[in-house]
Amino acid sequence: MMIRYDDVCSAQRGTNKDCIVRFTPNVDLENPMVYYRLDKFYNNYRSFVKSKDIYQIAGKEKTLE
Repeated sequence: MMIRYDDVCSAQRGTNKDCIVRFTPNVDLENPMVYYRLDKFYNNYRSFVKSKDIYQIAGKEKTLE
């Protein structure tokens, strides 16, 4: 089953509103798992860190001191 939430949530695009996607599977599911796929999403780890150590990024060994 595939649901494109970009189509379902087009009215909320560009707003701060949450988009809730509800669906009912057509078969009973035991131990269901949900996977999602992101297309055209470009980011890297540097966007998610609050601090960085340039020596560590360069691969230089760091001591506790």
